Amino acid sequence: MINNIKFELLETILEFINDNYFSPTTTELTNILDIETEEKTSKLLKELEDLGLIEKKHSKSRNLALTYKGRKLLSNNMR
Repeated sequence: MINNIKFELLETILEFINDNYFSPTTTELTNILDIETEEKTSKLLKELEDLGLIEKKHSKSRNLALTYKGRKLLSNNMR
């Protein structure tokens, strides 16, 4: 199970991708969610990646993608 901040981070990534057709940077996520530091945002992103909810494409700076598991979690909780 994921806590509220991780769920909110996952929702924000999806909304950002839907609105902009590319993924947000760590700095953008930190600012949007008003997280204290980019290091904390990076740690949260790593935890989401470890849970299999997002994956990072290391070839680009805008490299986040929601996995099927991440999208399914969001769709189940938005009903």
